[in-house]
Amino acid sequence: MLLPQRKSVRDVAYQYVKKGSRIYIEGKVDYGEYTDKNNVRRQATTIIADNIFLSDQTKEKV
Repeated sequence: MLLPQRKSVRDVAYQYVKKGSRIYIEGKVDYGEYTDKNNVRRQATTIIADNIFLSDQTKEKV
């Protein structure tokens, strides 16, 4: 028996979050370093979301 595949938090965000959307995210922030193709050390910040709460309202321009 095949179980329905659960959408990941990332999939939901890509589908529903648009510029100006109000969202609330629960999770962690991860900091790291890597070396790019030009051999330059870079820093990266990644949000590891466990839950995302979406609003049907968008931020209005003032």
